[in-house]
Amino acid sequence: MSQRRGRLLALAALRNWRKRETVKPPKWLHALMSADPRQALRTGLMVILPMPSDLMVMLTVGIHLDQARASYPEALPFIGLTILIAALPLLARLAAGHHAAETMPKIRDWTNTHSRLVNILVCALFIALILT
Repeated sequence: MSQRRGRLLALAALRNWRKRETVKPPKWLHALMSADPRQALRTGLMVILPMPSDLMVMLTVGIHLDQARASYPEALPFIGLTILIAALPLLARLAAGHHAAETMPKIRDWTNTHSRLVNILVCALFIALILT
């Protein structure tokens, strides 16, 4: 099963490479450039909430903690790391302060021009994780 997933991800990486010249950011992403905080929060929730893989990871960890009869304090490292990872973009934005106004568009432009490379690297990472 894992080899099949690896092949599917390899095909996705190949597809990303072949379509690299025609890839454009989604329309909703452009709308975020001028979004107020309420619209940004709503869009963020709509992007995050329907992620079944995230729900499966949380359920798996919850089941593991239950089967190991782990206490709440033993679950705190997972909870803390999850919150930290989720908060990294916000923390980076806050740490940049007023420099973020000029830095964020540069990062956005770089990721737009190199999105195919980012997609391929993410596919390669998941292929490596599946096959090991």
